[in-house]
Amino acid sequence: MDKIIEEFQLGSEYQDFEFSLEITKDRIKGYESYIYLSESLHNNLKHFKYEIELLYHWDILHAVIIKTDKYFMSAAAFKNINHKMGKLIIDENVYYIYSVSDKLNYKIVLSLLC
Repeated sequence: MDKIIEEFQLGSEYQDFEFSLEITKDRIKGYESYIYLSESLHNNLKHFKYEIELLYHWDILHAVIIKTDKYFMSAAAFKNINHKMGKLIIDENVYYIYSVSDKLNYKIVLSLLC
C-alpha cells in the first residue's frame, strides 16, 4: 500500500498519468473519473485482484479509490499510514479511499453505497 500512496500524490497533475488512464463514468459531479491501467504497480500487487480509480478536479488529483477483494494491510498499519485514508467494506470488496478532504471522502462513500 505504501507504493500506491507514493505513486499517487494528491495534488499532482493529470499529465503525470494521462497515458495510463482510461476514462470511466464520473462518480461525483464536478470530478472526472479514470481507471489507472499502468503496469508499474503490478509487481507489488500481483497477489491482489484490484482496480484503481483516480478522481480529478480541474486536472488536479483529488482522490484515489482502490477496490480489492482482500485487505492490503493490517488494521495497525492502516491507522499509521495516513489520516486522509478511509476504508469501506461492501459485500466481498474492500475499498481504500485516499482523498484531499473528509467532505470528498464522504461523497465517495455515498457513491459507493448507491
